[in-house]
Amino acid sequence: MMKTLKVLLLFLLFSSSCGNDNESVVIIESFDFFENASIVILTSNGTDFPSIENGENLVFDYGVFSDPEEDVVDDASSTSLFFEIPPTLDAFEYRNEELGEINCYFFLGNSEFSITEGVSEGTISGNRINNSSWEIAIDVAVDTREINVTGIFNLKE
Repeated sequence: MMKTLKVLLLFLLFSSSCGNDNESVVIIESFDFFENASIVILTSNGTDFPSIENGENLVFDYGVFSDPEEDVVDDASSTSLFFEIPPTLDAFEYRNEELGEINCYFFLGNSEFSITEGVSEGTISGNRINNSSWEIAIDVAVDTREINVTGIFNLKE
């Protein structure tokens, strides 16, 4: 429920704010994963967005919150990449069409709109460091956007 609330709050923030075309300044970058979870696509006011719900898998969430002008409250945007894997894995690599097997979704929300798209181009690989950390490399493309990042994802309660 808390995970759904996080996504809903971000969605509400962006749907009630005004837009700005200035270059973004990254405010927060997050690398989180959740146990006993699954990704569900919810619809609100005709807009789809991914939600992390109770389930059986590990769900990973790479997110970037940005704000073009720090003193303007209503010009923020958020992007997230979500995917899920079986909890029994210690290492993995998924490529192109295989990304659909792990429910890989890209989410973009800002003051003017939000979109959710399935990801089917690129590679995501990872290695378990311990029970509460994974090292994940993401190199995917969604339309004209590219996400190329490596980070340590930590367990989020």
